[in-house]
Amino acid sequence: LTVQANAGSFQPGDQVILDIYGGFSIDPLNCYGLAFQLNISPSMIAVNSLQAFWNYTALAPISQLIGLSKVNENTGDVAFGISRTNHADTSTYGQLAKVQFVLSNSITSVTPIDIQWINANANNSSGILLPLGAGAMPILNAFPLAVNNLSNPNELIVYNNPTSQSLMVEIKGSKYFNGQIRLISMDGKNIAEMRIVNQQKVTVNMNNIANGIYLLQYDGVQERMNRKVMYCKNVQ
Repeated sequence: LTVQANAGSFQPGDQVILDIYGGFSIDPLNCYGLAFQLNISPSMIAVNSLQAFWNYTALAPISQLIGLSKVNENTGDVAFGISRTNHADTSTYGQLAKVQFVLSNSITSVTPIDIQWINANANNSSGILLPLGAGAMPILNAFPLAVNNLSNPNELIVYNNPTSQSLMVEIKGSKYFNGQIRLISMDGKNIAEMRIVNQQKVTVNMNNIANGIYLLQYDGVQERMNRKVMYCKNVQ
């Protein structure tokens, strides 16, 4: 499972939309049903704004699905259960669900919005439970309205994405990199990192890692920017 947000950073009062995807074209899901739960820090969530939706068609047309979702704003937990009504396996990938909430006005400092998978499993017609992975995903940033000098006019640009070898990275709006670049897997593991000093463009070597989607994270002096990147050995 992977998550794609509607932006890379937010301010209090913004709507945060998290699209949840399962599988990849090169590594699809093979199952008839899924159950997964994630957690968002409740301090991030404005009152009565947390919502969850499961009616997407990666597993089957809506008329051939049964599902449920449950949210708990007090704990930040969001749970889903989705199944094909015929209990027949399918090989698929795509969007499975969506979570959205309004960012709380209580944010007073630049704060990562960490999303934690609690459980994530699929079922197939043989009765086998297939774990889909679990881990922390620091993919978003919340910026306080009151700290103007930390507003971010720059943009992280990534070339050759997806790639089979390396990525070229630059910051639009800034002459030099001064900070650290990390490559983070979707289960929160730090795959690679490099320190950058006074460089205009940076090459990130993606060789010798597994196919999949990763988070490219840049931490500067007063900013953090993220981009999703894909590595696939078969990309030409």
